Amino acid sequence: MIRKAISILTSLLLLIAIPALGATSPKPGTSCKKEGQTKVVKRLTYTCKKSSGRLAWSKGIGPKTVASQVIKDEPAAAPTPTPTPTPTPTPTIAKASFESWASKFETNLMIQDALTATAKYFGDVAPDTSFELILDPKITDADKEWITRDL
Repeated sequence: MIRKAISILTSLLLLIAIPALGATSPKPGTSCKKEGQTKVVKRLTYTCKKSSGRLAWSKGIGPKTVASQVIKDEPAAAPTPTPTPTPTPTPTIAKASFESWASKFETNLMIQDALTATAKYFGDVAPDTSFELILDPKITDADKEWITRDL
């Protein structure tokens, strides 16, 4: 049982140690295996190049930043003018005039004046005076008399 545990532990340690050996960062000038091979370590890119008849790692090149690149062909953009807000006009209040249909506020005169004004707008209108009056049963007799008196 102890032998089995030791062998499993040893295998695990070897599995962990083997990739760590291959993951070492290349040092400039040390030998490499394949020309054109690249490795990126800590944001630096190392390239395997042929130098003096042998393959060696180049100096690490950092990432290119946009600020360091200069665009020569395009002219500088002209600043855009900021729009100035236009003041909103204050509304003017116009006084409305009201012309009543009748000079005296009596029911018969108001009805006649309304019919005359309607006739001017629509043409001759013949009034129909036959109608049925339906009142709410909760209305008192005094109110019924007042309503029907002026009809």
